[in-house]
Amino acid sequence: MPHINIKHFPANLLQEDKDILSLELTKVIKKAFGCKEDVISISLEPIEKAKWNEEVYFPEIKFKENLLIKSPGY
Repeated sequence: MPHINIKHFPANLLQEDKDILSLELTKVIKKAFGCKEDVISISLEPIEKAKWNEEVYFPEIKFKENLLIKSPGY
C-alpha cells in the first residue's frame, strides 16, 4: 500500500522518463500517505485509444466520479 496504476494511451517512454516519473510520484505519495518508499508500487498500463471509453472512462472515471481527486476536462 499504496499502489498507483497509470492508464494512458500507448507511448514510447524512455527508461529515463519512467525513472523520473517513478521518483517524483514516489516522493509525493510518501509525503501524502506518510509511508515508506518500499511499500509503494507503480504501474504503467497502456490502453488503446479505441478502448479508452470502454476500459477506462466509463468504469473508472464516469461511474466513480466520487472517488476522483482530479477530473479530466473532457
